[in-house]
Amino acid sequence: MKLQDMLQERNEIATKMRDMNASAAKEERALTSEENENWDKMVSRLDMLDGHIERSKSIPEIVDNEELREKFKRSTQEQKDEAKKPSYHQAFSKLLRSTEAGHTELSREERQAIKEARAQSKGTDSEGGYLVPEEFVNMMVSHRAAYGGIEGFATVFNTGTGADIPIPVNDDTSNTGAILAENAADSEQDLVFSEIRMLAYKYTSNIVRVSFELLQDNAFNLEAYLAEIMGERLGRAEAAHFAAGTGSSQPQGLNAATSGKTAVATGGVTYDELLDLKHSVDPVYRAAGRWVMNDATLLAVKKLQDSDGRKLWQPDVAASLPATLDGSPYVIDQGMPSMAASAKPIVFGDLTGYAVRRVAGMRMKRLVELYAANDQVGFVALERADGRLINTSKLRALTMAAS
Repeated sequence: MKLQDMLQERNEIATKMRDMNASAAKEERALTSEENENWDKMVSRLDMLDGHIERSKSIPEIVDNEELREKFKRSTQEQKDEAKKPSYHQAFSKLLRSTEAGHTELSREERQAIKEARAQSKGTDSEGGYLVPEEFVNMMVSHRAAYGGIEGFATVFNTGTGADIPIPVNDDTSNTGAILAENAADSEQDLVFSEIRMLAYKYTSNIVRVSFELLQDNAFNLEAYLAEIMGERLGRAEAAHFAAGTGSSQPQGLNAATSGKTAVATGGVTYDELLDLKHSVDPVYRAAGRWVMNDATLLAVKKLQDSDGRKLWQPDVAASLPATLDGSPYVIDQGMPSMAASAKPIVFGDLTGYAVRRVAGMRMKRLVELYAANDQVGFVALERADGRLINTSKLRALTMAAS
């Protein structure tokens, strides 16, 4: 389906759901069993459309415009010159399929392309490996993003090296100005700073082994396979820490935020508790607030009903995604814990209060000799990152009952 068709169908379904709920409210009744069944079907269809829409939006559309086509069209001579000179992407692709150690199967031009790329990689550490081409990184990031939604709205910065970064932080929300009488001496109200250190934890995809037969099979999309596997592995590891890391020998998770509300139950939440959590955040930060939870928690929230049996969650009838909860958008991050005793499964607030630090230069290692006896080549992707709360006033967490 085309993007416009999917958006139209999504909005039609959302309108039907809202009308169904409004009709029940007007008649002061609960949804019938048939309406509940239809509601669940529409929620499933809506979730599927939302996924397709998000993926479609990430793919640039081809614009049928002569002026734009000419603007980006390269001359025949430029294409010939480029074909003669191998790009780093081409050299990297060939290197992946090589079954020899080092660069022995690369041409002199391809080795030069590898050398030039490594020379341009600022901050790449001394442990070897190959700088990963941008196209390959983008494929990995798309798979990694499926697990970590927090990073998309947090404060993110990249550094050229992995040296510790001290960040001064200050919470001045409790201080106010005052009226000063004529000729009266002013009082002092100093700023109190603390320091947070952003580190650089090394993440590994763990080794992926590929047989010689697959390496030599050009029909096998080796780059896409490695990008998917490694991206998902790194995504799972990082998402778990950015959401719920301990901060000791690993990043500090978002749900280290101060508790704004404690639920009565250990495995469920009420709508009133969600509202209490939202209003535990200062109004200054609440306007830019977002809910963060995993998909299982969202499902539980979607099923919440009012005292008359009507659904409290309703989808937005708009082209923008996702839908909202009490007017605030939500972010799905699979690293967030599920509802259980003493867990913090939901966080609300301005996510810029959480920072993600990445060290520039994702690397990949190709391990030939290690698995030669099995006629295999190993691949491993490495990158360094950290995550920390940098403004605790912007975020509050829902804590489940202890027992």
